[in-house]
Amino acid sequence: MVKKKPNKGSPAWLHKEHQRQTFRLIESELRMYHQTKAQLERLREDIIQSANYSNDIPRVDGGGSNSDPTASKTVKLMTSAEILELSRRIGAIESAIEETRARDPHRLELIRLKYWEPGLSDTAIWMRLNVDRDTFYRWRREFVWLVAEKLGWDAGQRREPKRKRASSC
Repeated sequence: MVKKKPNKGSPAWLHKEHQRQTFRLIESELRMYHQTKAQLERLREDIIQSANYSNDIPRVDGGGSNSDPTASKTVKLMTSAEILELSRRIGAIESAIEETRARDPHRLELIRLKYWEPGLSDTAIWMRLNVDRDTFYRWRREFVWLVAEKLGWDAGQRREPKRKRASSC
């Protein structure tokens, strides 16, 4: 029986492409993790150090605006869409790091070398970690999909592990 390749318009192809794009996007987020943390801190600091935000927040009783600069800044910190999104991304990565640290801290070295210390090839990383190629790619894939899970993204990435066939005697 000849197995047909799905054409570009088929749902199977779209699903596979969605997985690839999601994986690449999360890897990009991982590479930018430290810069994203710094950006988040700058945004928070800008709000805290800025002039009064009282004109941005209407009073509950309907008259004028809130005159409490601390409350105004707090509301701005709690409602900024950019701050909320960056916090969500950082939180997902940090949650995945903690979960991985609890399971197998050795895997975090792969994440550090792969995403935060550029310049090493995949081969150099797996050799440095003293793991085989398949283990390297499995650990990488599992971590990326764990971040996706923490973000609440479902790219259909969960697959049952391959089971070894019983040898016939």
